[in-house]
Amino acid sequence: MLERIDHISEMILIDRTWSWSIIGIFYLGLTLIVRNWFLSAIVKRAKELKGRWYQDIKDLYLKRALTGWIFYLMSFAIILLLWVRPDFLPLTPVDWFSLVLAMVFYFISVLLHMQALGVAAVVTMRRLESK
Repeated sequence: MLERIDHISEMILIDRTWSWSIIGIFYLGLTLIVRNWFLSAIVKRAKELKGRWYQDIKDLYLKRALTGWIFYLMSFAIILLLWVRPDFLPLTPVDWFSLVLAMVFYFISVLLHMQALGVAAVVTMRRLESK
């Protein structure tokens, strides 16, 4: 069993023409888990509200979250572009800068998603307050 895992991991490391998809799946999975970790408490509390209020918050959040997704996709693209390079190791200073930039973009995306959710909640509360 360990031989198979070693063989598969070696194939992923050597043949980068197709293995970017594996790296992409791992990146998406890991980052969505981290994003969920930040947002789950807020979403859980919002779901405890009346169904219509939660739906309003969700709709407004989806309209405002575009910039967060743009930064997320830029981070994702940087990681994949670094991966498909044939001379991945050793990392050059430009590669390190790119990795740091990808992490910064990801962090900004999480902050923008949190901001979009918070603003959506406040706008919904204001609508309710005015009624």
